[in-house]
Amino acid sequence: PRFVCAVSEGKPQCWMRGRLALDEYILKVPTDITQAKSIVAGESFACVLNDGTVKCWGSAVDFISKTPKDLPAPLSLIAAGNRACAVDGEKGYVCWGENYKGQNPSW
Repeated sequence: PRFVCAVSEGKPQCWMRGRLALDEYILKVPTDITQAKSIVAGESFACVLNDGTVKCWGSAVDFISKTPKDLPAPLSLIAAGNRACAVDGEKGYVCWGENYKGQNPSW
């Protein structure tokens, strides 16, 4: 991967090529995330569970626009390539992002 991310004291941090990716166009971390519980990273995006919601950012604009806004109770996230899935307490799981081969089972 081009970058790695972690959560520290509720805030996400991402590193790119050995330095914090504070102003990199590919991963400018939003400053309004203060209660992150977990973080995942895909090819050119990252997502966090923040205060009971999913928030994604990065350079994958189409992917980010498809991030579900109405997940009832997201419990965990997983990401690979340009897609991600959230496991929640009601629907089981919801996936979004690239689906050119039908790999997102919730579609």
